[in-house]
Amino acid sequence: MTTQHGRTALGDISADEKTSIQARCRCHPTLAPGKARAMRVNHTYGRGGAVAYLAAYDVHHAKVFGRTEPRTGIVPFMNLVTQVMSREPRRISRADH
Repeated sequence: MTTQHGRTALGDISADEKTSIQARCRCHPTLAPGKARAMRVNHTYGRGGAVAYLAAYDVHHAKVFGRTEPRTGIVPFMNLVTQVMSREPRRISRADH
């Protein structure tokens, strides 16, 4: 979708958030498989607290944008909006308005 000037219009974006995702990391590295040995994976995790995952979907270009934030609210949401709007073909300068 383009405007009369040939610039890309904003189009449609769908956004959502998933709150309280448990951030975990493995306590020990995974060992690659060796000769006559299967891959070794330790199933012990360290807890890293909870984070929020925010995602946006550009329905016209089939592109997903995502980010984690320490909490939800307007500031994390605006960070997602800034991330989406700073990518081509979304970028529109002030002179375009």
